Amino acid sequence: MFASVPDTLGRETIRDRPTTEGAISEMRSDARIAKEIRASLARDAELSLAAKKVKVVTNKGSVFLRGTVASEAEKARVVEIAKGIARTKLVDNDLEIRAQ
Repeated sequence: MFASVPDTLGRETIRDRPTTEGAISEMRSDARIAKEIRASLARDAELSLAAKKVKVVTNKGSVFLRGTVASEAEKARVVEIAKGIARTKLVDNDLEIRAQ
C-alpha cells in the first residue's frame, strides 16, 4: 500500500505558522526592526539613492543587507545604522560597492 500524499504538500498550513506568543512577538519585532532600518536609511541625507534602496531582511533578530552602495564609507554608514537599530543582533553585510 502507498501512503496518500497530503493535499497541502509544499504549501504553508496553519500548523506551520507560529502559534506561541513569543514566536508571534518575534515576527512583529523582525518586521519592526526592518521598517525602522529602512526609514532611517531613507532619512539619511548623506546616503545615495542606491544606499537608501538597500534590501533589508530580518529573521529572528538578525539583519541581512543586500544591494549596492556608492563607496566604502557609505557601506560602513548603512551597516552602522542597521547595527544601531538592531542593537546587539547579527548584521550580515552583503553590500557591494558600485563601480564608478
